[in-house]
Amino acid sequence: AFKDLRAKVDEGHLTYPYSTRELVSLVRHFQAHKEDSPAEVLENVFGFDAFDPPLRRVLEETLSAHGLLLEGQASAGKKVDAAGANGQRSPGQMTLQYRGGK
Repeated sequence: AFKDLRAKVDEGHLTYPYSTRELVSLVRHFQAHKEDSPAEVLENVFGFDAFDPPLRRVLEETLSAHGLLLEGQASAGKKVDAAGANGQRSPGQMTLQYRGGK
């Protein structure tokens, strides 16, 4: 998902280059608050962007393509099937891979 967010910057759809810093923040939050849902954890990082509706739409579309829903999407009843939007993981799981570089 973060690779796609970086690509959105290169394409001009986003101006802020979400990076390893935000990814580390997500991991730390998951570790410290295991009771929080993935949507709550994602909202912890992306919540400020709710004040910019076009930006929020790009984030929601990009993250949901990977089976990740933000708080507003989850509370609106949007569903991701058991295999995830891309057919690879369930909506309650997050796989983080870091390959270095940009």
